[in-house]
Amino acid sequence: MQPWSNSQPTYEMDGANTGKSGEDLYDPWMSVLPGAGETSILPPFGKGRKLKTSFSIGPLWRKIALFAGVVCAVVLVFGGFIAAFVGARGATHTISPSPTREASVMQGMPTQAPPSPSASPPRPTPAPTTAPLAGNGAMTTPHPQQETITDLFQRGDTVGSWGTSPDGQAWHIVSLRQAFSVVGGMAQISPADAQANPTAYTATFGDPVARPVDLSLSFVFTGFAQGQTNMGAIARWDAAGEFYKAYIDGMNLIIMKSVGGRLATLMNVPFPAMDGVLYTLRFRVVGSQLMAKVWESQAGQEPKRWMLSARDGALSRGSIGVRGLLQAGDLVQVSVFTAVVG
Repeated sequence: MQPWSNSQPTYEMDGANTGKSGEDLYDPWMSVLPGAGETSILPPFGKGRKLKTSFSIGPLWRKIALFAGVVCAVVLVFGGFIAAFVGARGATHTISPSPTREASVMQGMPTQAPPSPSASPPRPTPAPTTAPLAGNGAMTTPHPQQETITDLFQRGDTVGSWGTSPDGQAWHIVSLRQAFSVVGGMAQISPADAQANPTAYTATFGDPVARPVDLSLSFVFTGFAQGQTNMGAIARWDAAGEFYKAYIDGMNLIIMKSVGGRLATLMNVPFPAMDGVLYTLRFRVVGSQLMAKVWESQAGQEPKRWMLSARDGALSRGSIGVRGLLQAGDLVQVSVFTAVVG
C-alpha cells in the first residue's frame, strides 16, 4: 500500500489500486462513518466495501455551504421584515361600519303621531308644535319658519261654514256650502238627499303656500261604498281645481293628483276601512315628494314608516284642506285637523 497524497489521492479497494480520482469515485450510496479517513460505500447489492482516505472537503463544498448560509440569512431577514410590516398594518387598520341601510332622510315631520281621539265623541288632542320627526322617525331640529296650526272645532254650531280656527285661519267652502256644518264641536259634511250620485265636497284652510306641509286629519266616515266614495286631505289646491290628495275609500289608501282636468292615481296600497270607525290620515308634501299613511285612531298606533311614497312635480303651490266624494245619506265627522307648514 502506498502513502496518501494530498495532490492526487489514491484508493485501496480489496487490495487493488484503482487509480481513480475522488470525482470518479462518487457514489450515491457513500456515507461517512465515524472515525477519521474512513468511508463506507454501500452498494445496492452485495457486501459493502471499505476504503481509507485522507480526503477533506474541497473548495467547491465550502462555496456551496457558504452560499447556502447566505441564502438562509437573507430569507430570515426578509421574512422578519414582512412579518413586522404585516403586524403593523393589522394593529392600525380599522373597519368602517357599513352604512345603514338608511342613507336618505326627509326633514320636518312632527315629533309625535297625530292626536289620539277619545272614545265618544271622538276628540284627539292637538298635535305638538315642537321638534318634528324625520321620515324614519328620527328626531330632527325644527325649521325656524315652521308653523303648526290645529283646529279642534270647539266653537258654536254653524251651517254652511266651518268657521275660523283659534289661530285665525279661516275655512273656505269651495262649493255646496249647505252640506258643511259644525255641530257639537265636530265639523261635518252631510250631502243633501237629492244628491244621489257621488259628488266632491271641498274645504280649504288658510292661504296658499309653497312650503312643505304635513297634514293630519282625524275623521269618522259613514257611507263607504266599495270605492265609490272616499274622504281625505288635499295639498296645493288652486283655483283651477288642481290638487294632490291622499284618501281612503274603504278598500285602499291612495295618493292621486288632478292636473289639467285629468285625475291620475300616483300610488295606492290596500287598507280596509269600516263605517263608523275613527281614522287618522296623515299626508306630507315636500317638493315633489308625496307621502301618506293611515291608521285606526283609538285601537292602533301610527305606523313608523310611510305606507305610500310617490313623486310628482306638476304642482308647486296651493292651499291645504279636506276633500270628500260623498253621496246622499253619507256623513263625515272631522274631529281634528292639524297642519305643520314649513
